[in-house]
Amino acid sequence: MTPEQRERWMAARYKHGGYSGGKEQPEHYVWRTMIARCTNPRNKQFHYYGGRGIKVCKRWMKYENFISDMGYRPSSEHSLERKDTDGDYKQATVAGQPAVNSKRIKPPPASTQTVLLLAHLSSAPHM
Repeated sequence: MTPEQRERWMAARYKHGGYSGGKEQPEHYVWRTMIARCTNPRNKQFHYYGGRGIKVCKRWMKYENFISDMGYRPSSEHSLERKDTDGDYKQATVAGQPAVNSKRIKPPPASTQTVLLLAHLSSAPHM
């Protein structure tokens, strides 16, 4: 990359406010990875998101709109959570939540589902 190319590349990064002091801001990282896992079949998380038909709304394809709608993270403990894990990423269905539950999107293995179903049916306490 030539110095001129690098300068243009860096200017594009700073234009939308996603980078500051040469570092990507946490909100920009969340936005960028949300789009990648919904639109890029080569992303290792794609089969959990885009592969299941989950999309990012057209408005949120621009970082400025995403920040305008969602705001900045209150703390590093917060992440994006869809209210419906089968729903799309859009303002009405996404909330900033503590990151504790961010891995719940992956369905549990079939054996775990069976145990939980049997426990529910028999009113036994869950594991």
